Amino acid sequence: MEDEGYCVELVISRGTKDEDWTLEVINTAGKSFLWDETFPSEDAAFSAFSETVQKKGMCHFHTFDLPTFHVFENHTIH
Repeated sequence: MEDEGYCVELVISRGTKDEDWTLEVINTAGKSFLWDETFPSEDAAFSAFSETVQKKGMCHFHTFDLPTFHVFENHTIH
């Protein structure tokens, strides 16, 4: 899925026929966002994803990046 210039992989799945559906979003850095709740249908899971994007934007799934370390010129790290 792509929106606002951000791309994510959307995974809606279930283990067996009788289980509820799970929702996971994976960003381009490989960071996974797994919903704690389960859903009675694929449509319900997709609706939860859509509501999150409408409220927070697709950038929400790209805001949890690894920290950046700055090394200054002419300095030695000990």
